[in-house]
Amino acid sequence: MNEEQLTKLLDYVKSTASEPGNEWFLEELQKQCGVLKESAIETRLKNIETYLQIDGIKIIEYSEIEDQAVREQLNRDCVEMHRHRLGKVNHKINFDEFCRYAHYQAEEMINYYLNVRFSKNIKEMIDFLESVLKEHEKKTFFREAVMSVTHIKYTYKLKYFIQEIISQSCYGTLRSANSLRNEISHRSSLDSMKDDNILNIVNNKIGGKDLTPEDWYLIDKSKVIKFRRDQNFEKIVLALNELKEKIISELSLCK
Repeated sequence: MNEEQLTKLLDYVKSTASEPGNEWFLEELQKQCGVLKESAIETRLKNIETYLQIDGIKIIEYSEIEDQAVREQLNRDCVEMHRHRLGKVNHKINFDEFCRYAHYQAEEMINYYLNVRFSKNIKEMIDFLESVLKEHEKKTFFREAVMSVTHIKYTYKLKYFIQEIISQSCYGTLRSANSLRNEISHRSSLDSMKDDNILNIVNNKIGGKDLTPEDWYLIDKSKVIKFRRDQNFEKIVLALNELKEKIISELSLCK
């Protein structure tokens, strides 16, 4: 078929799908094309929420996020996050993967906030974020060309939120989830054998003076180890909820 014939076919399909009684045709077409309607995502969320309610756990509600594409992505990541919490993937509860999808939601929300607040104007974003960066961070901030909000380092974007929007507890939780996500993405199978050694070294250095950069690296790593061992699912959900509520509130003030 040439372009004109395909255009006529699309017009016919659109007309047929919009006729009363042909809703089944539209749904079947979406299935065949691999399109998942938002209502289908919401159904999955409700199914997972039913499981969670048994233990008094509430799922994250993203209905107030105005951008449909962002809202759908957040819902998909939320579904995956809780599937790992429920052990629905490989029949195993997986805190590491839970944190991976929690991080995806946090970064998606932060990027959404910056894009909406600055109408995707990268220069304005950079000027704004520079105000919360330290001098040594500014040097690395422009090491590569920043073409979109996704090119900006996550921890730099998060810095604004700790200073202006979210609580210290929320920031610490989101930062730990990010650190764990980074670690499992580049992790060696031998690393877990070193965890106790790292904790012992750090415990001996707490309160010490003249800490080296390597000492601070081990201290940060020890926080990730403790975070993983605590496996506080609820704390992460509360942090995501706080971030979501603050972003919705802040953007409403910008209108």
